[in-house]
Amino acid sequence: MATLHGSWIIQGESVGYLWIWAEAWRDLNETSEPEAESEIRPHPFNLEKESLRACLKELTGKIPPDFDSLWQTEIITLPSQTVKKVIYPLLSGQDSRELKSASLSLHPWQVQGLRLDAFATGEFLKNVSLSLDKKSLFGNDLQFFSHLYRWSLDLIVRRKFLPGIQVIPSRNQACWYPLIDSTLDQTRLAKFSQLMPPVCLSYGKLSEQKNDPDFPLLAQKIILSFLQAMVNAQVIIQSPALNLSKETPLQIWLESLTDPKILITGENNQIQKIVAALNNWQLPIQDYLVSPENQQLGKHRFRVCFVLDPPHQEEIFAGNTDWRLNYVLQALDNASFLIDADTIWQQQNKQLIWENRVIEQ
Repeated sequence: MATLHGSWIIQGESVGYLWIWAEAWRDLNETSEPEAESEIRPHPFNLEKESLRACLKELTGKIPPDFDSLWQTEIITLPSQTVKKVIYPLLSGQDSRELKSASLSLHPWQVQGLRLDAFATGEFLKNVSLSLDKKSLFGNDLQFFSHLYRWSLDLIVRRKFLPGIQVIPSRNQACWYPLIDSTLDQTRLAKFSQLMPPVCLSYGKLSEQKNDPDFPLLAQKIILSFLQAMVNAQVIIQSPALNLSKETPLQIWLESLTDPKILITGENNQIQKIVAALNNWQLPIQDYLVSPENQQLGKHRFRVCFVLDPPHQEEIFAGNTDWRLNYVLQALDNASFLIDADTIWQQQNKQLIWENRVIEQ
């Protein structure tokens, strides 16, 4: 039985796309050997186009429209094993602990699959079932993004989104931005960043950044891009169309909030007025808005807390029964990770490294 995989890929200024592919075991004798050591080989267990079409039909009940035009190749760096001087990728369910460590390595592979935009991604993930009888048929990477998709729907239900505008050289377009301003959602972001399957960071040039000290921020970048794309697409789909006269850029912006095909045109000074008005309106919560301009959101990995400490046994014997109220920083993804205020105030450098975590002053 095939295993279906998928990950969100960010490319340049574009919003990003979900790329899905599948693998299934086959006899190694059926695979071709490399022509040269430097060649990036096709993944030998990768499902071909028609096999993936049948797999999607069986697992989700639907096939994306324009299936053939969505087919493309990506380079993925995967755990691999050397067998008789030939490298083969490990299957996703294969336990590497049972293999000789000397034969294991990370190796790039050509993998073919489908590229889905945000609207097609929402339709696809809506049909992905995580029930126990089907869960094993989906890779942990696709399961991860399925959970993120459900989080995006939760944000919409709680009205955690605001309208905005993207002004880039190629286009001016209205969009909807998620709002991550609650402790609940910030904690979710921190935990999801820690739980992201490593394969999600193995596509293209991302695989070269795995040793980056801000590795969790790379994961958050993918998560936030995915959330923004899902919230934007779902709100547009659910919003009734507006029929305005389109006489001004403001009216075009309002109408484009429900139609992604409409681009905002007009004099540059008029468009900048819209941008300035939106920035002023969003100012109180701009640090928590998932937008391309916001570079601070992913750095909110701690929160200030109070800790009530009981007196020590020696203090009780001495007649001191007072409790102490202390200020601490607590990690959003680990409630037991605490740093007392005295330690932070005594730090003279711009960064404090504590238990392999970096805290910016």
